[in-house]
Amino acid sequence: MNLSPVEERSRAVECYYHVKNLEEVAKKFNRSPSWVLKWVRRAEEGRSMQDLARSGRPKSLSPEAAEKARELLKTVEEGSTRRAARRLEMDGVASVSHVTVLRAAKQLGMRNVRERPRPLLTDAQKHKRVLFALTSRPAGYWRKVIFTDESPFLLFGPPRRRWVDEKEEPPVRPTVKHSPKIQVWGGICYNGKTPLVKIDQGLRLKASDYQEIIRESLPDIQALYPKRAKAVMMQDGAPCHRARSTLKALQEMGIRVLQDWPAQSPDLNPIENLWGTMQEKLYERDLTTVDELWAALQEEWDKLTLQDIRPYIDSMPRRLKQVIERNGNHVDY
Repeated sequence: MNLSPVEERSRAVECYYHVKNLEEVAKKFNRSPSWVLKWVRRAEEGRSMQDLARSGRPKSLSPEAAEKARELLKTVEEGSTRRAARRLEMDGVASVSHVTVLRAAKQLGMRNVRERPRPLLTDAQKHKRVLFALTSRPAGYWRKVIFTDESPFLLFGPPRRRWVDEKEEPPVRPTVKHSPKIQVWGGICYNGKTPLVKIDQGLRLKASDYQEIIRESLPDIQALYPKRAKAVMMQDGAPCHRARSTLKALQEMGIRVLQDWPAQSPDLNPIENLWGTMQEKLYERDLTTVDELWAALQEEWDKLTLQDIRPYIDSMPRRLKQVIERNGNHVDY
């Protein structure tokens, strides 16, 4: 017969008064002797057999405390839910667990992210970025540009951030001191993308090497520009890109180069966003060899569709507007 908690406790107390043996009563009710003693003492004191109300920590924060938690989480000094919870208690704002702070952060739309590295900009570089952004261009200009770049991909990427239970050990991710990597070249435009080109491992790209990559990719570039429209190619200021021989070779191939691309400006190049997306997907895989990495790179590149590429191309006017508004500082891309 199933008994309510209060009935079970009352009967255990009555049984004890008859037998006067904690061990015997505990065995009969399949409980511990300390459990029996607790309720016997409660009865002798004339107190209720009901569970007492628990005070405990509150399970939520007031709007004011939640906003204070947001401020703490966004400071470098605090930066974690545990430190924020301790600070809230020290400041007399609220006494809550770090789980409550985490829950409040999610309700406020916050998320835990890793800082993104950005090149340090000098005043002169900021000025050139503004001048570049202020350059007058016809409507639809950026849809005629092919954005190109080289990018390295590590076989063993950085440790990933994971959510785990409070007492759970974080997963282990094998790392090596110098991870093998693959360097690739690619280009994207409003009409599609070039095939991905693998650069020989350990090769420091010289002007002649870069020109050969463009020369071999020229049919694919031309195929992206129907009706014999000339491609306008964006390339950064790497020495192999701006070499006189390279500029002459591109001219002979019928490729116009986008002039005055500002230094230290990967945030303006849409292909950087795709490199970042590919890196995140690759680092989620358990790759063990360079051959596996290259196969995965090609697979992820081939998956990119016009729906993936075009929004980044069409974001160029917004990027340039932000450059002007921020006096040349980095933009949110």
